[in-house]
Amino acid sequence: MFLHDGILHIGLNMLSLYFIGPAVEITYGKVRYLAIYLISGIMGGVLSLLISLFGDPAQAVVPILGASGAIFGIFGALGAFYLLNRKELGINGRGAIGNWLFWLGINLLIGFMPGSNIAVWAHVGGLVAGVILAIVLLPRQRFFRR
Repeated sequence: MFLHDGILHIGLNMLSLYFIGPAVEITYGKVRYLAIYLISGIMGGVLSLLISLFGDPAQAVVPILGASGAIFGIFGALGAFYLLNRKELGINGRGAIGNWLFWLGINLLIGFMPGSNIAVWAHVGGLVAGVILAIVLLPRQRFFRR
């Protein structure tokens, strides 16, 4: 999670984090944000390892480098917030949720393309962990008035 394969790799990871990180940090707070980031990154690595040991042998050759699993966890936390607060976001949150689903679909599609050399299961594991952690760690205060 803390190693990257070159400047472009770390640059793209940090750019992604720059775009989505602040909203999640404001929503969940610094400590919860850090917990979501670290645990999602770890769980992404764990799922990738399990798939390589017990699943698709082709995935065993994909190196697991980078913060993508953790960033997908942050992205999952943002999506969980959107889904849990869709009524308050207006028109059932269609704009925010649609935008979130669009970028999620693009990123997963790229990862599942043959020859992509992306540890897609680390992304999936981080995403699922981020959604679950976000639901569990969502601050109990109301962000919107009804």
